[in-house]
Amino acid sequence: MSAKRDDRIAAREAAYRGPTNPFDPGSRRHRLFAKARQHVENMDAAFRDLEAVYGTIGQRKESV
Repeated sequence: MSAKRDDRIAAREAAYRGPTNPFDPGSRRHRLFAKARQHVENMDAAFRDLEAVYGTIGQRKESV
């Protein structure tokens, strides 16, 4: 694999582990982590919106 792809994968995995950036400031992985973290937050927000409409997974939503 290429170094850029490895950096992107490492940043994405770290973003899903937590909000703190484990990479050296100024590095490519540090910059990619910020983008990946924003993606994680957007996906979490979308999931919460869907959960509000359809209920949690595995549980039936009560009919109104």
